[in-house]
This record gives sequence, C-alpha cells and structure tokens, in this order.
Amino acid sequence: MRFRILQDFATLELNEKSKTIWGSIWVELGGRSFPEVQWSDMSVAFLVDLLLVANEVDEGSVNLYRVRFFDGPYWVTIGGARENAIEVHANDPDEQGAATITKSEFVATVRRAATSLLEACQERGWSEYSDVRRLAANL
Repeated sequence: MRFRILQDFATLELNEKSKTIWGSIWVELGGRSFPEVQWSDMSVAFLVDLLLVANEVDEGSVNLYRVRFFDGPYWVTIGGARENAIEVHANDPDEQGAATITKSEFVATVRRAATSLLEACQERGWSEYSDVRRLAANL
C-alpha cells in the first residue's frame, strides 16, 4: 500500500505573532487522504516531528511512534516493523487509513517532503524561524 505526504506550498503563510508557519499538509495512506485533502496545519512543525521519526527508523529503531497534527485530534502511528516493513496508520473515528511500506520508502518519502518544504520556506526568507532551523538541522 502507498504512503504519501502531500503539501500545497501556495497556502504557506507565516503567523507573525506566534512565528509559526501554516499551510496545507496531509498524508495519503493506501489511497485515502488524512485528515483530509488540503488540511491546514502547522506544516513545518508536523514535518519536523515526522522527520525525527524517519531518522530513528533509518537508524534501526523498532519503536511505535505517534505524530500529531497540531490542529484537531488527528495523528499517524508509525511502527509495527516486520523485518524491512513499517506500518503507518491514521487515527480516524470513522475509518482507519493504513499503509505498509519498506522502511527505506518511509524515510525517503519523509525526507523528500521535508526538503521540498524547507526549500519553499527558504524562498520566502523564513530560514531564521525556529521550526525551519529544526527542519534543516534534521535533514
């Protein structure tokens, strides 16, 4: 099954007061969008947390992780590794989205999404903000 991270860079905006970066970001698990298409959230902070998990998985960790979206009661659970496979599940009261992929696919997918978001933030001159610095430091 397929795992993708989708983003709409045209929606990126900086909240001047909190210095947080918001934009549309969502995941696709086995063809199902979660939490929903064009979900608005703190996209950099969410990807930093996913990137931290990807780095642990890449180093051989077999823990179970929960990465929350910052807006709403939504998260993805990553783990349940079997040999070279990893499971990604969405919490959803109505229907569970899930994907089983190789560890290397998971890591590559997260790093591609993080790199693209970092470049979009740098193009806007947001490199000095803490979330962007954390994103860059963990790539």
